[in-house]
Amino acid sequence: MQPDLVKGAYKLSFAGIAAIVAGVAWGQVFPINKYLWSSSYVLYTSGWAMIILSICVYMIDAKGYRSWSKPFYVLGLNPLFIYVLSIVWVKIMLYCIKITKSDGSVISGYQWIFSEWCLPAAGCYGGSLLFAAANVGLFWMIALFLYRRKIFVSL
Repeated sequence: MQPDLVKGAYKLSFAGIAAIVAGVAWGQVFPINKYLWSSSYVLYTSGWAMIILSICVYMIDAKGYRSWSKPFYVLGLNPLFIYVLSIVWVKIMLYCIKITKSDGSVISGYQWIFSEWCLPAAGCYGGSLLFAAANVGLFWMIALFLYRRKIFVSL
């Protein structure tokens, strides 16, 4: 174990806790609002990101536990390509694929997948989580396909 990494991970986690506390306190004056990216929201979510990053630094780099992080490694080898592909996927599903329901109304492919598969399977909040997880899973499988064929798209 490398003492500098452990010390850095602890410092990062304390900074994360401080940012969360500051974000919650500032949220009393200036509400935490995701859609506006309010400063309290940025502090709060950045704090959580710092804590998660400090845990990853500690587990992967300091302790050497790497096997659990392989899915993230695979996804991180083509991040820009996967990001752009996800945007193209959403645009195609929203604007190009239209499905006519039995009542005659027309919905996008994106809405149809959610309302016909995810919502009945897991309810409102669970369906939203299922929908998001399915999208991440789809793009992870694409990233895995590229990884196994040693295809790395970069600028």
